[in-house]
Amino acid sequence: MSLKGDAYWLDSGIGNPSILRFDFTKEKFERLPLPSKSREHNEVVVLSTVREEKLALLCKYSGTLKMKIWVTNTKIDDTKDLSWSELLVVDLDCLMINGMPDEEFFGGQGE
Repeated sequence: MSLKGDAYWLDSGIGNPSILRFDFTKEKFERLPLPSKSREHNEVVVLSTVREEKLALLCKYSGTLKMKIWVTNTKIDDTKDLSWSELLVVDLDCLMINGMPDEEFFGGQGE
């Protein structure tokens, strides 16, 4: 993923997952921390941007139907004090529709 001319990607790193950044101007790699709570048994992690100035991280936690979205507190220009806030928690268990045939859900469109 690219943001403000630099490349970012997730590094699963053994025991220490993080975000890697490559600064093309300085031709230098930098390791950025993930939110500490995002590392708790996550299955899926997706890195994205918010308004072309902040990083966002989507985590799906194993053994649950919860997903969390984390966003950096500051613009990505300053990575020295990079910190994260939990923006949104979605519990997909609440959205599950059990025992309803598809045709009922779609209002009998198959008739």
